Amino acid sequence: MEFPLAFIGKQHKKFFALSLIMILAALLSKQAWCIPLSLKQAVEYATRHSPSVVSAKTSLLITELQYKTQIGKMLPSLDFTASHGFQNNIPINAGSGLYSSNSAAPWSSSLNLGVTETLYDNGNTLTQASIARLNQELAFQSYRQTRETVALDVSNEFYQLSLATILLEVREQQEVTVRRQFQTLSHQYQQGLKTKTDYLRLKTQVQRAELQTISAENDIQLSCTVLRKILAVGLQDPKSLEFDTLRVQKAQKVDSLLPSDKPSINEFYDSKTFAIQNEINGKAVYLAERSYWPQVFVTGGVAYSNFAYLNSGLPFNNGSQLTWNAL
Repeated sequence: MEFPLAFIGKQHKKFFALSLIMILAALLSKQAWCIPLSLKQAVEYATRHSPSVVSAKTSLLITELQYKTQIGKMLPSLDFTASHGFQNNIPINAGSGLYSSNSAAPWSSSLNLGVTETLYDNGNTLTQASIARLNQELAFQSYRQTRETVALDVSNEFYQLSLATILLEVREQQEVTVRRQFQTLSHQYQQGLKTKTDYLRLKTQVQRAELQTISAENDIQLSCTVLRKILAVGLQDPKSLEFDTLRVQKAQKVDSLLPSDKPSINEFYDSKTFAIQNEINGKAVYLAERSYWPQVFVTGGVAYSNFAYLNSGLPFNNGSQLTWNAL
């Protein structure tokens, strides 16, 4: 039985409309995924979504926060507390049960504001801040190295995929050619114009061409799987992501692709990491050695307090107290 659309309730109409929108969005997203990725797009996607790159970026963010924490220890510390409540009387002695009247009853109030600063702590804070800065630089070098390593892996595998695609085309053309030759030779063999040795030799070439074609197809699937793994995309659906492979271009001289100047060993990430880590270790040893010697600490502080200023009948500044200390 069919019902007109006018008899369907408003809730059902909303449900049908929402379902239609979700289906269209799913289809559009699937079509977007089916667009082949170029080498540039694959590298950009991998450097943003690869788990190793995300982990290195998170470590870099942690070191940045640790450095800011060390810088914050050099700044004055501000403490502010305020308390307001009801209190009908004030006990003189808790054990005796005697109470005196409170002129500000039923209000109880207090205000405290303090500023403290460590003026000198034997250089520990400065050294720890320097170590935190070096750790941040070390994490940045690790992030750059991880990102470029992922980009290199994607590029290498992309070229392997392109090479496998070209080889597959060559193998398919070779298989077609060998099959045509085998068909011609089969007719000649049946007519007695070719020997059995020629027939078996060409048949073996056909089988070999088939195996080479299958091997080339497997190489393509393997390269696609490795690329999807590097890009951190789902491997369940092999058609979830396609790649726009590179085509053969005009060959360039190798000398034109190499840098004109020889790179210095100090420009490599491992060398930079070693230098930074060596400096961090030196500062850590310095902190440990300072603990064996007498240490001097200079701290100062200013505190402001005020009590019982609510409903007391007195000016607000009557209960103010301002103190300072230096240690």
